[in-house]
Amino acid sequence: MSVVEGARVDAGSGEGGGAEGPVRLDGRLKLVLVVLLVAQFMLAVDFSILN
Repeated sequence: MSVVEGARVDAGSGEGGGAEGPVRLDGRLKLVLVVLLVAQFMLAVDFSILN
């Protein structure tokens, strides 16, 4: 289960089989993604400086 699927609430999740198409990220999930990517980038820069 991905983060996007976990954040979505489906009323009939057992019937559709996931055929409704891709899910778009809302503003909050985009912000979380950006924060995590920046944190990962800072860790990579830190490790490269230490090496």
